[in-house]
Amino acid sequence: WVFSTLSKRLWAWGASEAQKALITASREDLEYYMGLNYKIEIVKDESKAGIAVIPELKGCLTCADNLEKGMEMLEDAKKQWLLAALESGYEIPEPTALERYSG
Repeated sequence: WVFSTLSKRLWAWGASEAQKALITASREDLEYYMGLNYKIEIVKDESKAGIAVIPELKGCLTCADNLEKGMEMLEDAKKQWLLAALESGYEIPEPTALERYSG
């Protein structure tokens, strides 16, 4: 939604080709990173509420009353985290390979 709205406004305002290319590249980057399989950690408390975290994306977390809602909200938190990182030029880490975890 953010890229869609922004790109429509830029085109309407006569954005330069460079600005249009940046929006297109950012959209492609977002789709790429959203498709990656990041490790997810779930911590539940006594009330069955919990926190869902993507440790590789520092600060990307959410709280929810149940696992289903938590996973849904974490997907949105991941998208917002990635959008902010892309907008600010922050380096986005790739997921750590599963072989690196000792389990």
